[in-house]
Amino acid sequence: MGAYQTIYQEYMDIAISADQLKNAKPLLNDLPVTVLSSNNPEERWVQQQLLLSKLTARTEHIQTDKGHSIHLEDPFVVTNAIIKLLNTGESRNV
Repeated sequence: MGAYQTIYQEYMDIAISADQLKNAKPLLNDLPVTVLSSNNPEERWVQQQLLLSKLTARTEHIQTDKGHSIHLEDPFVVTNAIIKLLNTGESRNV
């Protein structure tokens, strides 16, 4: 599936995604979560990222100097965050 088809499908499924989110169980408070944020300076974006950073008591917020596609612009920050989470899980037997 091409990029445009993927974006279109995400748009078409937005109501399904919203229902899934609305009906989801809350996250466990001790669940390790990492939020990677772009350098978007818009106040609404910053506030939304701060909300995400409070998802659990173990949420880490990493602010990058990259744009929307952090995984493409700096894949090392993404892989390092994943490795850190995996190592956290090993130490806690998650």
